[in-house]
Amino acid sequence: MLHFFRQIRQKLIIQENVRKYLLYAVGEILLVVIGILIAVQVNLALENSRNEELRINLVDGLISEFEMNLAQLDTILVFYNDVISSGNDLVEIIEKRHSEIPERKIDSLLVVNSWLWTFDPINGVLKSSVSSGNIHLLKNDTLKVHLFAWNDRVFDAREEQLRALKHYEEWLLPVVEKHIPSANIADAIFGYDVPESSFSGDYRPMLFDPSFENSIVNRIVYTNDAILELDPLIEVNREILDLLKQEIN
Repeated sequence: MLHFFRQIRQKLIIQENVRKYLLYAVGEILLVVIGILIAVQVNLALENSRNEELRINLVDGLISEFEMNLAQLDTILVFYNDVISSGNDLVEIIEKRHSEIPERKIDSLLVVNSWLWTFDPINGVLKSSVSSGNIHLLKNDTLKVHLFAWNDRVFDAREEQLRALKHYEEWLLPVVEKHIPSANIADAIFGYDVPESSFSGDYRPMLFDPSFENSIVNRIVYTNDAILELDPLIEVNREILDLLKQEIN
């Protein structure tokens, strides 16, 4: 009988030891889990902090780029409007070619009409953000859509600009150079130290040359087409800037 009670006591002791061990093991496991959770939260907080810093730096860089792009677009628009205005003035002179020819004014108008600006955006930060994937740190989905589509919009608008440039170089410029020495224009208008040409400018035949009038008119048309493509690009540029500033706030 005594032996029986001893066995029961030993079992109870073993059970108590097992219970203590299990409690200790569970406690250790809980401590490990809590430690892991704390580490994960700390790492997550650090990662969020780094990502937020990257996002702010990205937005600042994009704002700088698109402000420069907008300034360039506004400048190009001014020059394109000058090209159109000078072209219209030249057409009026052609219509009055039987009267006295204002050679000095024609020189000035031809120089203004020769502006050959094209929009070449600064997009280093944008390209870097796309390749690195940091662009996804931006919060505004509409902003991201505009940024992903920006290069395609620029390419579409550039086609008309290159068309206007090509027309000037291949059609209008050869007609002008056929009649008027470039050296005289360069010296008179730009003040470049270019030796005066031994040939005199032949303005009257140029004004009576149908190819000159056609080239001037087409120059006006193609420049207007370029402006029509640039106008929506300017609006998108402004919208991108507005969204970027909202992203900061």
